[in-house]
Amino acid sequence: MARFSGAASGTLPASTNVLVATTLPKLQRQIVDNFFTATPFFWWVRQGNRTATWEGGDTLEIPLLYDENPMARAYVPYEVMDVKPPQGITTSIWSLAHYRVPIMWSRQMADANRGKSQIVNLIESLKQQAQLSLVKTINDDLFSESTQQSNKINSLYYLLEEAAQASQSNAPGGISKGTYSWWRHQYKAITDTATGIISAFRELHMNCSNGADKPDLALCDEYTYINLEDKLQTAVRFVNPDAVDFGFENVSYKGVTIMFDKTIPDDDHDGNGDGTLFMVNSKYLKLYVGAGANFKVVSPEYDKWQDAYVGVILVDLQLTCSQMARQGVLNGGAYASAC
Repeated sequence: MARFSGAASGTLPASTNVLVATTLPKLQRQIVDNFFTATPFFWWVRQGNRTATWEGGDTLEIPLLYDENPMARAYVPYEVMDVKPPQGITTSIWSLAHYRVPIMWSRQMADANRGKSQIVNLIESLKQQAQLSLVKTINDDLFSESTQQSNKINSLYYLLEEAAQASQSNAPGGISKGTYSWWRHQYKAITDTATGIISAFRELHMNCSNGADKPDLALCDEYTYINLEDKLQTAVRFVNPDAVDFGFENVSYKGVTIMFDKTIPDDDHDGNGDGTLFMVNSKYLKLYVGAGANFKVVSPEYDKWQDAYVGVILVDLQLTCSQMARQGVLNGGAYASAC
């Protein structure tokens, strides 16, 4: 079906056809840049070069190193070497999530925007609406507390469930936390007025660390952030200037950049919920984007069944993790009396 054709009195001039067909796809780079600077988490993964391209296939397989090779040992001269197959390596399996947002306008709207400047303005407005909607949808799914759904991006609540290690049961990457203790993340809860948020933060940070391998990012609800910021007023603290330059308020403590996202619920949003803080070592988090749908812009064509011009932005992506033990969750940070 030819672009912008096929309806009586609905055909746009040839010059307009060319303008739309060439202008809209060129906005793809802008859409990618704007998407990755719209929220703290997506800015962070882009800033640290923590994205990768998913070249193809139904699933992505990521090798996991979960234990040392037991054959590493001291020896004496001429001792026969034990050459058993190495242990402690397995594979996690992840599936892509597919997202799309339509770019469409009615034939009547097209007729009202026939001039070059009007068409450019229309495209810009539709592009902004589409990318904002896509950002909100994916970010909402990223922090969804509901049970993980196979057709969506992995929620941080699914990867790092709010549960003590012995009670963790989700199976990100196809590996059950209930079965394999090495695939469980760290957990700390503030449950009474005797436990301060800074003490809980320090303990979780220590549990997530292994020598120089430490967490670098904490994402929390706004009330947990307010309580943390208040308690850090008298402590040695810094800010991440790069995050500030992009408009993200933050504090930095023990080398961890702490930011809030209003999408993360504090339960009842009145300051008395328990709140959630995700403490992550983003070296082990990777956002894969599909090579064939990296915010791909499909130029609109006329659809006679809707009497409208319909295009779409497509993106395939998935958030993966290769080391759960270096990640953690803090509950209770928005519980004001305990902070």
